Amino acid sequence: MEKILILSTGKYPNGDAGAIRQHAFAKLFDLCGYSPFVIGLGESTGFEYKEYDGVSYTSFRAKNNSILNRILNRLFFKVRLKKFLKNNTGFSKIMVVSIPQNTLFYLKRYAKKKAIQLIHDSVEWYSPEEYSLGIFSPSYIVNNAYNTKWIDNRFKVIAISNYLQKLYLSRKNDTIRIPVIMDVHSMSYKKQVNVDKLVLVYAGAVGRKDYLREIIEGLSLLETEELKKVELRIFGVNDNQMKCDVGVHDHTVRKLSSSLKCYGRVSRDEVLSNLKEADFTVLLRSPRQRYAKAGFPTKVVESLASATPVILNLTSDLGDYLNDMENSIVVADCTAESLCKALRKAIRLKPEERQNMQFNARKTAERYFDYRNYIDDIKLILN
Repeated sequence: MEKILILSTGKYPNGDAGAIRQHAFAKLFDLCGYSPFVIGLGESTGFEYKEYDGVSYTSFRAKNNSILNRILNRLFFKVRLKKFLKNNTGFSKIMVVSIPQNTLFYLKRYAKKKAIQLIHDSVEWYSPEEYSLGIFSPSYIVNNAYNTKWIDNRFKVIAISNYLQKLYLSRKNDTIRIPVIMDVHSMSYKKQVNVDKLVLVYAGAVGRKDYLREIIEGLSLLETEELKKVELRIFGVNDNQMKCDVGVHDHTVRKLSSSLKCYGRVSRDEVLSNLKEADFTVLLRSPRQRYAKAGFPTKVVESLASATPVILNLTSDLGDYLNDMENSIVVADCTAESLCKALRKAIRLKPEERQNMQFNARKTAERYFDYRNYIDDIKLILN
């Protein structure tokens, strides 16, 4: 059996959206007859080899998680990879997500010498507007270099969106498109909703990607009687961050005191547990900024897989999969006023209409976002 290595600085196996995707690819490679091994920067394994859901992996993260060690984890990624490859030969293919520059350049030389096929999983292209330093932000510079310089014609590319697929096809890379994928069939979709109250869920970190302030302000535009029928649960943001970082005014918070609950950072399992009780998740993103065109929100797919339709504006390739009042409620634009209109549509839904949308959401996830659906596609890259 041929061996394939997956390399990332993400928190594999269960730390972030990237880890979910990398695990799905590992399972997909296994279905195609390859033996996968994953290297990431997840919780320390003491540099020993572990197994997660049938997939072998290790972490290049040191046990001590001090700031210094977090820096050293990246500085020594290349050294640790060289040692790993010396002790583990026989990989015919290596998939790179995002690794330090010096490691990437070393890997290209190593792959050429050993006749190893390189694959790049392209999942994002940042926008300067996401960062306070704009185009001078180190994260932006590195990500931009990946998409414009460092991934050369030696790489075959898996693009998460049509936007990134077109980019790499224009650069003459063999490229296929695979959206967010995960093990949909293993995810619970049993609902425990309250027919008398509309429960909404938002999950995300404080940042510039999601228009969380507009979501909260849109909720505040509802009339008092309407607000009594709605509850918005926010995960990843606490009360202080909502005011200081998101910029929600005190009078808005006071008005929403009985309709808005902030839980701060929680585990992915806790978010998934709350999705059982949710009628909808909510997401607003800029349709103009590059990050939204190039990426694909994992949280939308997780929501659909849990039989929870989404209230959102259409970015990336979401319009290929979501239809208004079928498996989602489409918001016209990223404004509080437009979101408020969408919320009123949701409030007016009859219980059987909500159930029908939940059914459609789950079927959408099964049809488009389970990793098993992409065996033929991935074979085009592997072969």
